[in-house]
Formats: sequence, C-alpha cells, structure tokens
Amino acid sequence: MSEQISELEKREQDLKLKQVAGKPTNIEINERSLEAYRQEFAKKGLVITKKEEYPREDFYLVKKLKQFDALVDPPKGIKKVIQSMVRQPITEFDSKGKAIVKDALYYNDHYYGKDKRDNDIGAEFHEGSYKKPKLVFSLVDPAHPYDSVTGERRGKYTTSGFTYQHYIILPEDKKERRKFLEDLV
Repeated sequence: MSEQISELEKREQDLKLKQVAGKPTNIEINERSLEAYRQEFAKKGLVITKKEEYPREDFYLVKKLKQFDALVDPPKGIKKVIQSMVRQPITEFDSKGKAIVKDALYYNDHYYGKDKRDNDIGAEFHEGSYKKPKLVFSLVDPAHPYDSVTGERRGKYTTSGFTYQHYIILPEDKKERRKFLEDLV
C-alpha cells in the first residue's frame, strides 16, 4: 500500500514540475532563479524532484507566466507594463579584494493580453535579479556523523536561504544611464 502512495506522490510531483517546463512562444520569462537552483543542486550531484525545492514565489510566477503564454492570443496584442523600478547600490569585489559599488536595477512588470475568447488575462513578473540558493550539508545523526560500514558522512544537502544576484547594471555615465532607462521604458 505504501508503494502505491509513493508512486502517486511521485506522479503528482512530476506533474507539478512539468508546469514550469518548456519554452514560452509569445513572451520572455525570467527563469533565472529556477535555473540557478538546478545548477547549484547539480554541482552537488543532486536533481530537483519536488517543487518545494524551488523558491515558492519564483516557482509560482514562472507557472503563471507559462499559463499566460499558453492562453494569450498574440494577434490581439500583448502589453508589457512596468509597475515599479528600484535602483539599488550593490557591492562587488575586484580581483584584489577591493569593494566596488555599482548601481543595479530591478523592476516589477505585468503582461496584459486577451485570450481567444476576448477575455482579459495577465501575469506578473520581475526582471533584474534572481535568487541563488545556499546549500549546506546537514547531518542525519550528529552523534554518529559517519557510516560505520562505508566511512562516508551521513546526511543530505538542504537549502539554507539564498542570495540575490543582479544582472542589470546601470551605466556610470548619466547620459548613458538616462538613454538606457528611456529605452527600457
């Protein structure tokens, strides 16, 4: 009986993961957080098998964007509306360890469109930053950290928070920065 339940749970998890699989055809989708999680897990030799291993908000946003992409009728028009923009100073370190402060930009948008039946549909999304997970090794039994037969550490990798990574860096020159922002809007 427990094998049937675990198989059912596996199918359910596979179905949930398929909701964020595939390439969009009508809009651009920021899947950088999900990809960063996949890459960090892969570095440890792991594969994401449950949606709970992704950050909840990012999984939900990508899922909603994929649904919007599947339902929207492009000939009726797709609008992209920027709702808010944030200019944030970030600190990066050069090869000598010297701190360099740069201005990063991230913004919240909304896609609007119509489906085949002329119903209004929309989806929210974020650009400019993504989440990169911190993976830590947690011992199963701290009193007995090593397997007595194989000598390997007993435990598993779990996420212990995340860091924000920014990928839109504003130009230093005021004229170039203004042009960049005007082109974006």
